[in-house]
Amino acid sequence: MFHGMMGNATVRGGEDGGSGFTGVTLNFGTLDSVSSMEIPPHWANDVGGSSVKAEANNVSLSQLTNGATITLTAVSNSGNPVTLLYYAKNDGATVTYSGGFTVTASDTLKIGAAPPAGLDGYGTILVNSNGTVVGNIDYYWSAEG
Repeated sequence: MFHGMMGNATVRGGEDGGSGFTGVTLNFGTLDSVSSMEIPPHWANDVGGSSVKAEANNVSLSQLTNGATITLTAVSNSGNPVTLLYYAKNDGATVTYSGGFTVTASDTLKIGAAPPAGLDGYGTILVNSNGTVVGNIDYYWSAEG
């Protein structure tokens, strides 16, 4: 397990985007303890992730403007980048992320990812609402264990 740089799952708060989301922080958790032997998607939560969707953080979007567009961006800090991202609205079907999607203030959201190529890499998945970062999911996969 890697905890030094990825152990802090708090979201950077107070970004100034001028779009009504200043200070909104949604806690999806992290993806830093999932076994590479488990079949993806791996879902972000407070204990480092799980291959079981029911164990993912089910984040309320009530702080967001109704009709907000959510976009996900994976930023690699080392190794291979995460390229497959997933989400589930209202505990519904798992959807492979392919671009922005609209949510309502009454929706809930879970986010997951597949490991990077070679099961090796770490970075952050940024969760944006109408272009402003409202959450981040630190991820870490290591082919060594």
